[in-house]
Amino acid sequence: MQCLQPEMQEKAQSLSRSIAHEKGQQAGAQSFQDSLDLDKLRCTLAPKRAAVWRIRRTQVRLSTFAATVLLQEGLLESNEIKL
Repeated sequence: MQCLQPEMQEKAQSLSRSIAHEKGQQAGAQSFQDSLDLDKLRCTLAPKRAAVWRIRRTQVRLSTFAATVLLQEGLLESNEIKL
């Protein structure tokens, strides 16, 4: 069994130390975040909030907060928004 030989174990430990210093998770998360179009994820009316609704037949994106206010004030009907 070659994997139990001291020189193979030393190589495995060396590889383990090398991998431990890599920042693969951080690099992967950063790559994912860089690929997002953050403007398309923001509420049109309150840009600091995430958009989860869209007014039908438009590109107006709304946060839950903005949609709730517009619905409560009668400025929007529930059938006019899409999740």
